[in-house]
Amino acid sequence: MNLPLLSNTNNEKRLLTVTRTGEFSQPIRLYYRISKQKTVLGAFKKLRCVYYEKPLKRWRWMYEHEAKKIHFDIPYSKIPKEHRPIILGDFFFPNETEMVIDLRSFQRATEAILFFDRRINRRVATLERVRLVNQLFDANQPDTEELLAAPYDHFFANRDDIYIPDIAKMEADMDAITAQYPDDWDQRSEALTAYLEENTPAKSPLLEELPANFYEDGIDSLAIALAMRTMEAKAHWDGNDAFTKQDVVEQFAAWMADELDDEEIDEAVEELGELTVDVQSEAVTEEEE
Repeated sequence: MNLPLLSNTNNEKRLLTVTRTGEFSQPIRLYYRISKQKTVLGAFKKLRCVYYEKPLKRWRWMYEHEAKKIHFDIPYSKIPKEHRPIILGDFFFPNETEMVIDLRSFQRATEAILFFDRRINRRVATLERVRLVNQLFDANQPDTEELLAAPYDHFFANRDDIYIPDIAKMEADMDAITAQYPDDWDQRSEALTAYLEENTPAKSPLLEELPANFYEDGIDSLAIALAMRTMEAKAHWDGNDAFTKQDVVEQFAAWMADELDDEEIDEAVEELGELTVDVQSEAVTEEEE
């Protein structure tokens, strides 16, 4: 199945698809390695916001009960009663040692990571990687709702066009470059930049896999990586096809200069610099079911 590319012609006829909680619709899948499926299901059964949908053979995470405390742009209290409860995500178990969660937005994904990390022991379920779609969707295309309905196997399973960076090789290559210039920061920076430009796509691939790195870096690193991709996708939606990852970094820098104090800028620049290397090496509402 080929993913339909957006056209920037006839812009007046397009409607940007967003979720009922206010985020751009961008399919994303979280991949967990599990050691005891029974324990994971036991944790689900303790939650009133998760239930098993037998006809569909999936566990559903709903925006109600325990999940009502999560804050989206459109909070629970502002959602019309006729649209409650909203489906936040769908769980599937491809086999005894793997669990995936399909979600319709990047913020729902980061919220899911935090929510279930507090409720399922990490020794039982470990987040390993994420796969995502780097485009926005037109609600006026006839197949949009079908594309955005889980499960997301049509995006993420049995495909050979998903960009998966060889993180280990790139880290080794960059370590070698760094070793060549132990005392010359300018030359080292220039060499690393040239390496990344040569070995990573300037634009985010349409379908992409990223390491989660949640347990090492916390949620902020992944959240920023996803936010950067949304900024890029929105620029492309707005007609700026030439917009690249570097433009995203520059926009972040401009935002930091306007919004943060000097100490916050230093911290953000350090984190963004590390993230950029990691990343490069590594309105209509939806119809909820």
